[in-house]
Amino acid sequence: MLQKTQNAFAARSLQCLFFEQGYTDELYQPISRDADLRDDFGLDSQELVALACAASELAIGTDEIDDAALFTVGDVLDHLELYMNPWLGGAEQMVMQGSVTIPQRLEQVFTYIADCEDWPKHLGHVVAIDDLKRDGNAENFRMTIRELTDGKGYSVDSSRLVNRDLHEIDFVQPRPPEGFKNHMGGWRFLEKGPKHTELVSFHQFSLNEDADLEESVMLIRKHIRAALQTWANVGGQ
Repeated sequence: MLQKTQNAFAARSLQCLFFEQGYTDELYQPISRDADLRDDFGLDSQELVALACAASELAIGTDEIDDAALFTVGDVLDHLELYMNPWLGGAEQMVMQGSVTIPQRLEQVFTYIADCEDWPKHLGHVVAIDDLKRDGNAENFRMTIRELTDGKGYSVDSSRLVNRDLHEIDFVQPRPPEGFKNHMGGWRFLEKGPKHTELVSFHQFSLNEDADLEESVMLIRKHIRAALQTWANVGGQ
């Protein structure tokens, strides 16, 4: 049963991945496992490299997919079914993830994300953190954001579980941004050596029926990249 659930989630995530990459026009467009990536989707060598990189981002910590070994949709799906990161499992509509390696010890990188009151000093889109309340591992706060695309400002409430023993941080936004039905995600920290840490950022979300799918996907991807690049810059100082 567990394997069946994992396979179904991998298939749904692949549909989201193909939509984000622009290979399909609809979010949950049916995709045949036997479909040829070159003949049926018209992907060239550069697009296959991009697909391999995008799919590998959903299975961080394992060997990246070799684009030369990709021929059918099933080749991508096989990798996700076997190696997709377990923390990505869930019922949300879209799954997006990214990572960056920072030349700092894991504990230091964890502190960057755990100490949310310091975010406005580092994150360009975070204007303020207000009403911060902590109760053990649980945190609640209001975050004021200035949008990266158009400079529009808004506030979101965020609830987090900060597990300092396991070095895991998960969040959910009870009042998500406009157009979003649900929005949750988190951070994971993978030790890559005595002084290097892979910082992983992941988001899971569903959208309202009238939301612009492409714009919403682009927004989340920009936030992932901007946050990871910022922490890479902070950790590299």
